[in-house]
Amino acid sequence: MKTKYRELFFLVIPLIFFAFNSLWAEHWVSCRSLNVPRAGLVCEAVNGKIYAIGGRDERRVLGVCEEYNPQQDTWVIKRPMPTPRYGAVSAVWENKIYVIGGDTSISSPSPVNIIEIYDPGRDTWMRANTFLPTPRSGAGGSRLAHLIFVIGGCQRRGNITDTVEVYDVRENRWLIKRSMITPRSNFSVVATSSRIYALGGLYYGPIAQCEVFNESTNNWRAIRPLPSARHSTAACAYGEIVFVIGGSGMHPNEIRKRVDYYIPERDTWQRYPNLNYGRHSLGACLLRDELYAIGGVDSAGRCVKRVEKSQVLGVGIKREERSEKIRGKEFPTYFRAEKRLMINEPHSIFYALGNKINSGNLRSGLYFIHLKRENRVKKLIVY
Repeated sequence: MKTKYRELFFLVIPLIFFAFNSLWAEHWVSCRSLNVPRAGLVCEAVNGKIYAIGGRDERRVLGVCEEYNPQQDTWVIKRPMPTPRYGAVSAVWENKIYVIGGDTSISSPSPVNIIEIYDPGRDTWMRANTFLPTPRSGAGGSRLAHLIFVIGGCQRRGNITDTVEVYDVRENRWLIKRSMITPRSNFSVVATSSRIYALGGLYYGPIAQCEVFNESTNNWRAIRPLPSARHSTAACAYGEIVFVIGGSGMHPNEIRKRVDYYIPERDTWQRYPNLNYGRHSLGACLLRDELYAIGGVDSAGRCVKRVEKSQVLGVGIKREERSEKIRGKEFPTYFRAEKRLMINEPHSIFYALGNKINSGNLRSGLYFIHLKRENRVKKLIVY
């Protein structure tokens, strides 16, 4: 009898493990490393490739530009940025990468107001015919429609600012927007379809405060803070979901592997699988449905060239990406009617990260449904 139970135990445990993992987003896996280890770099995706630009190592400021091809898992050195710098702001407009501001010295603060534009198709750089009104480094930035936001950061005398300057790319002019509630530097800024988020950072030490900017009202409002105070993080938006990756905490050597994501509809932070290697001052990029963590500084204070990626599942889908290709995967698809789905009660529905959700609270996105009668898990797309 004991032998029978022992055999049953070894049969059931792997099944439970498999079922649990089917409800969990993929963990982080290693990709080909950068050619040049660095931190404080900017990363952008253009035409299916990732570009890692600028940064610094332990001794010097760099203008290195590398291109990542996800199909071949290779990094190729491209034409370097004319003005080496780190802690800059970047954004993409019409398939060109704008690199704004940043610092040109490791030993003493030397923020600049330079804007240089990279054309990946031609592998060329050009100087913009405008300048950042307030030179600074450690600022946050992102693009919302045709507006590039440059927010906060550290000025020449080391002053941390709450200034919000916005570059109108179409009209080639700068606008001043409402300042942040909390000044900060070395923080993450990310844009969704209609909002700009400022997340954590440094202000007399690491902070957890987060706030969101509404362009239509020119207003900032506080949202739920990060689960823990941290700075020098990286961030990406996946639809309306915001990811915050890595960073450093209260102690200088406290390098975080932690990854969290913010759900605006619920004003909550949820855990995501940890990075394999904790680091701060890293770059991040979203390419298709894969989240990349690039470079940074490890717990020993060394600049690294590590690159990891994670397949994002179940935390939201961009409306414009609901293509026929996705429909063709034969996932069960349900359409909302009066904001409710009629799904049989015996079934259980989960976010990909394992949290159970009531069918009446579903929003557009990708989930998993446990079919109890068939005792199996299937993917569920909600439109």
